[in-house]
Amino acid sequence: MNSSATCAPKKRPVRRVDFDLKSYMASDDRIATWQIVNTVVPLALCAFGLSAVTTSFDLTSVVMAPLFFVLIILLMSRSFSLMHDCGHQSLFGSKRVNRFVAFLLSIIHGIPHHPWSRGHAFHHKYNGNWDRYRRPSALTTRVHMKRRNQTKRLFIDFCVTHYCCSLEAFITSFLSRGLLLFLVSLNAFL
Repeated sequence: MNSSATCAPKKRPVRRVDFDLKSYMASDDRIATWQIVNTVVPLALCAFGLSAVTTSFDLTSVVMAPLFFVLIILLMSRSFSLMHDCGHQSLFGSKRVNRFVAFLLSIIHGIPHHPWSRGHAFHHKYNGNWDRYRRPSALTTRVHMKRRNQTKRLFIDFCVTHYCCSLEAFITSFLSRGLLLFLVSLNAFL
């Protein structure tokens, strides 16, 4: 005696059409700007607060420094996620605005955005295709490195250890260190 009340319904596989993704695929510049502001401003305030409470060693600094540190980690993760979305040209409607905001966020992280974005696009294009993935990256194995000629190995070693090979990497590195020094100097004057 099988009835619909006693039998389990047949499960069908989940398909792409079962999800409504169209409403989430459109960029909204207002929302994107708000996300940038409500991430970068608290991040700057937490960095300033951390530098302020670590000027002396007392109970306040022992309690507040770890709190600021955790908040900075969380906000840095969020800002990296926003930089990642800019790299996919999906945060703002304009490609130019996405690139500019991604560059500014990359200064906070000390990561040159253009080389990172190109490497990340390569990752998405050839993910899982290990024959194409062999290039100077963390995924290059020792076996593949030994197969390269001496000149190529020296160049790869130089680029990995001195990532300031591009102008953007140099500017990003210089500006992020300069921003940190500026915040520390500002705290000393206040």
